[in-house]
Amino acid sequence: MTWPGQLALAPVWHTTAGSMSVNTTHPDDDALERYALGAISDESELAPLEEHLLACTDCLTRAERMEDYVLSVRSALSQSWIQVIESGG
Repeated sequence: MTWPGQLALAPVWHTTAGSMSVNTTHPDDDALERYALGAISDESELAPLEEHLLACTDCLTRAERMEDYVLSVRSALSQSWIQVIESGG
């Protein structure tokens, strides 16, 4: 269980020679979204996440996609507000 603001790491199962074991943990989508939004300010949460992103290309790719999504949503919202302002509404 994680508390609000706590980094959630999801176990990832790796198979070796027919047996399964937890090898490492990866941040969940919520943690990556909060990271992309700049909403993680606690260094004890931020540091392990950034260290993981340096070592895990899969999670780095997920984080980059989340950041692209956040930027596109922000851009769309900005454009919507500009249209509202320009229409006098």
